[in-house]
Amino acid sequence: MEAEFWLERWGTGRTAWDQRAAHPVLVEQWHRHVADGAVFVPLCGKSVDMDWLAQRGHRVVGSELSPVAVAEFFADRGLSADARRVGELTVHTAADFELWCGDFFDVASLALDGVTAVYDRASLVALPTAMRRRYADHLCAIAPVDATIFLLAYEYDDGEMDGPPFSVTRDEVADLYGDVFELEVVVDDDVLARDGDLEARGLTRLRETLTIMRRGS
Repeated sequence: MEAEFWLERWGTGRTAWDQRAAHPVLVEQWHRHVADGAVFVPLCGKSVDMDWLAQRGHRVVGSELSPVAVAEFFADRGLSADARRVGELTVHTAADFELWCGDFFDVASLALDGVTAVYDRASLVALPTAMRRRYADHLCAIAPVDATIFLLAYEYDDGEMDGPPFSVTRDEVADLYGDVFELEVVVDDDVLARDGDLEARGLTRLRETLTIMRRGS
């Protein structure tokens, strides 16, 4: 998935991944694993999950490629954001939100200053196999050493559907992050009935996993 793919999808309004309510696993599990502090949301789009996090006292730092998504996020909430240029990125700030617009791989550790958790619901699964290693390596490089990563992923038969979202198995998550983080899978559920859009695309099996990742001492 090159940048042009996502920019075209946002430009034409084909964003079926957008949810109208906070993700149920976020609502159920977040407080069990994450304390106070700022939260980084990579590839954030205009996710309503960011509202849910802000309503619980978190400052939300997002990274998003599409200027359309960033503009719509603030406009939908009636917010007028201040903008400043930092290197290759444009930083938009209003209320409890700070969205860094541009290429994720241009985001530096400076952007995550004060971040205590990373919320990845639709980032890793949005990337094809060839890009996931680079993404994981960059996230490991910029995330504060004490940050908890809250990673949601899908598992399904690759032969039944072309991503995104892509299938990312527990073994692959361990391969990508296991050398840096201690991993704990705390949710592994059958969600085919819940995600009817993916069933309509041909899936006969769909599991969702939540992996909590913390750096070892």
